[in-house]
Amino acid sequence: MITVSLVLFAVAAIVGVAMAVRLLRKQQLAWGSTIVHGAAAAAALVLVLLAFLRGETRLGTPLALFVVAALGGFVLVSFHLRQKPHPIPLAVVHGLVAATGFVLLLLAVI
Repeated sequence: MITVSLVLFAVAAIVGVAMAVRLLRKQQLAWGSTIVHGAAAAAALVLVLLAFLRGETRLGTPLALFVVAALGGFVLVSFHLRQKPHPIPLAVVHGLVAATGFVLLLLAVI
């Protein structure tokens, strides 16, 4: 289950980096990439949550970071829905928090 979540988070990260590049270049974000990024991250988050609820307490810190990143992602999607400029600092923090969660998740399982 955790291996699948790592793969899904990696997919979300790759798509997220591509989205960040477009954002920094002030290019329009594609809805397809937004949906793939969010769906992969959400599915991975659910898997980590399920593992945590089944007693994998070592996943607590990565789980908390992914929840914070998800909240930032919801805010970013709200800008996308309203066709407003995305706040770059929020996008950077969102990515850094998620990346930290990914590294801690990886360290927790190796």
